[in-house]
Amino acid sequence: MGKYRDALLKPRHSYLVEFVNAEKQFVADVKLGNLDYISENGKTNSQASIKVVKGDENKKEEKGKSVILVDFQFNITG
Repeated sequence: MGKYRDALLKPRHSYLVEFVNAEKQFVADVKLGNLDYISENGKTNSQASIKVVKGDENKKEEKGKSVILVDFQFNITG
């Protein structure tokens, strides 16, 4: 994750979080339960550059799912 040529997850992007099997077939959604978010290193939602949040209920593909949000680390812009 980060602003690197070989990064798998790029800053300013969001990705659905799902469990898949060895054949990369969907098995189950990841649910946050009563939590609003899970963040790196116990940071608050606004401080964390990487966090998992509940999907946007207004977006069909995110409704009822969890989404990982990736932003720049170390206040890098660009």
